[in-house]
Amino acid sequence: MPTRHPRLTIVIEQDLYETIKKLAKAKKVSMSYLVTQLIREALALKEDLLLSELSEKREKSCERERYLCHKGIWES
Repeated sequence: MPTRHPRLTIVIEQDLYETIKKLAKAKKVSMSYLVTQLIREALALKEDLLLSELSEKREKSCERERYLCHKGIWES
């Protein structure tokens, strides 16, 4: 059957499969939809973590005297 979306085949433990199956049934969605949403959430969290790490790295290496404070920006 042709599909618009690419397919991905994975192998998971039986207990994880059963958990996904039960959760999908409880939410009244397909397992495929549920797993897609879980992957989206995981990727968003990973992106947030990486951006946070980058921000902390930049904050540690910055020259604070070059920055303007909030008041200095909005009152100029």
